[in-house]
Amino acid sequence: EERGYRMPLIGLSVRYRVPARYDDLLDIRARLAGGTPVRFAFEYRIHRKEDGCLLCEGRTDHVATDLEGHPRRIPSELLSIIGGSRVQA
Repeated sequence: EERGYRMPLIGLSVRYRVPARYDDLLDIRARLAGGTPVRFAFEYRIHRKEDGCLLCEGRTDHVATDLEGHPRRIPSELLSIIGGSRVQA
């Protein structure tokens, strides 16, 4: 926001497969699932460390906007942080 951008969440999906228990150690992985110059998505997978069991998977979709909510191109410094080689220019 200090640079004039916001990345609001515009979509979310989740699929719960197996419940986690209170003392479970979890392995949470996120990856850039692609995007455009204005939009991008992350996919998530959560496994129980003890046995590798897939507990949950999901996706979040985001859009780059200015501070007033108008769409803007994702700035290059953010692209490098989130893995911009997967975002199509």
